Amino acid sequence: MTIVPADAAEVVSSNVVGYSKITMNADGYTLIANPFVEVGTGDLIGIDDMFSDDTTGAVSATTSGNADNILVWTGSGYTTYWFRKPKNGDAYWAKGNSQTTDTLPAEGGAFYLSRAATAPTLTISGEVRDTEQTITIAADGYTLVENPFPTALDIQSFCVDGATSSTTSGNADNILVWTGSGYTTYWYRKPKSGDAYWAKGNAQTTDTIAPFTGFFYLSRGNQAFTVTIQPPTSTTTGE
Repeated sequence: MTIVPADAAEVVSSNVVGYSKITMNADGYTLIANPFVEVGTGDLIGIDDMFSDDTTGAVSATTSGNADNILVWTGSGYTTYWFRKPKNGDAYWAKGNSQTTDTLPAEGGAFYLSRAATAPTLTISGEVRDTEQTITIAADGYTLVENPFPTALDIQSFCVDGATSSTTSGNADNILVWTGSGYTTYWYRKPKSGDAYWAKGNAQTTDTIAPFTGFFYLSRGNQAFTVTIQPPTSTTTGE
């Protein structure tokens, strides 16, 4: 099978292995996700393993406030990791002052905060998931969700039982996609007739979530629900 992730060269593997080079925003935030798992084991890839060796242009420092950060959503705030420069040896990703063994959440993405004047690049590699992925959406609040496959994700695929539709955006579930300086908002619109759909403005959207991208889901309902995403029949994405 051939996999051509966004912004990457072609990879050919009978084991469905791929990689992608992601260009992050300079001196600011990028919302990213990793749809790959460890080759052979299917385990989640550690934050330090993913970012220490494979990020070009990352800024390490002796304090968190001067180093690149990774911010992982907890449901009510963020856990912060930073690229620590020790007195001796190579820089590593730390939680507090200790090198971390944590992974990104299985269902979610993370913000990468760059301190660099030039955009850093991250090369992500691993094995593509080949089974359906179930994402749990928390009740009455925000969930940071990832596109779980290295292909574009149709926003309309989140038209599921459990989502709250409304005639106004402020009462409906929202999907918020980071643009680099703010969010593009989609809302689950309830029309006068027919089924609810995801809208941008008041029009049904045909937009997609790019590969290797995370996004926020804002639920207005009082019960959690799940969204099941099927693996793509083709794992080919464009430049």
